[in-house]
Amino acid sequence: MCKLLRIDTNEYLQKRGVFLSEKEIVHLHRDGFTIGAHSVSHMNLRNASLPVLKREILDSCRYIQELTGQTEVPFAFPFNSVPTQYVHELKKIRSEHPFVGYYFHGTNNILKSDHFVQRVGLDERNHHYIINLIQNEIELLYRRHARNVIITTFSGAVNSSHD
Repeated sequence: MCKLLRIDTNEYLQKRGVFLSEKEIVHLHRDGFTIGAHSVSHMNLRNASLPVLKREILDSCRYIQELTGQTEVPFAFPFNSVPTQYVHELKKIRSEHPFVGYYFHGTNNILKSDHFVQRVGLDERNHHYIINLIQNEIELLYRRHARNVIITTFSGAVNSSHD
């Protein structure tokens, strides 16, 4: 994606570093971005024990919640390492801890559930797919918005003609 946007990643990383500061995270949140958690240690969670899994999810989501004030913090599994043996427990974690938002994974939608959302990586291999996806979403939003404007205008005209 950076190549498409003509961003020199080496230059950027030399100037800015890899991680966002707490101040930058808060600023992004205030600008309307939803900030998600990605674990505390960035370990592969696929074969983690249940206590380790819970700690990684809860501690990282709680940290982001305290930093931003979000009521729900989405969680993306590092390395798309969803521990499928704990799907039931993952659902339970969300129901017992309302500040844990949706789980994001990149496992080709094998986890169809109200608790999981498939994430899509932005890299050269699938940038055409991403661009088409974004264009389709924008078109859908435009159509919905245009429909709402037409309906609102029409009902306003109908209501005012009966006055």
